[in-house]
Amino acid sequence: MKKLIIIQFVVIVLLFALCSFLIFKNAQFSNNHNAIANGEYSDIDKKLQVCNAENFMTSGMNSCTNVATESWLNVIKENVFAIENTLPVSELNSFRIAQNAWLFYYQKEKDFLNTAISESDGDIHTTFAIGYIYELTKQRALMLKNYYRGLNN
Repeated sequence: MKKLIIIQFVVIVLLFALCSFLIFKNAQFSNNHNAIANGEYSDIDKKLQVCNAENFMTSGMNSCTNVATESWLNVIKENVFAIENTLPVSELNSFRIAQNAWLFYYQKEKDFLNTAISESDGDIHTTFAIGYIYELTKQRALMLKNYYRGLNN
């Protein structure tokens, strides 16, 4: 059972890495990604920076990052809903499979980081792990926004 879970995790990580590589190779995606990150969603990053400046202790920074991550999760939900309402029925199942695979990967990544944290000394490791989850969440949110924009062009 444990071996099967490890194999599934490795396959999902490899698929995610491959997809990420292919997407980031596309110059159009990179340009759109930067425009979105610096445009309509930049307020999430700005709020995080302000919050971190006011809460410079580890617990405060972790709380700020968790709030910002929740904001990105809301963006993901909005874009999943928008994509599902845009896709033809024939493509909807494929998107849902991809999104569920990402959610599985996301949960396993969080599980890994939580396990790694519990074995590390010092509070700063929690801040690193929460930061990694924040970036992973942000990346998916922006990717989905680009998918949605691409479907509407």
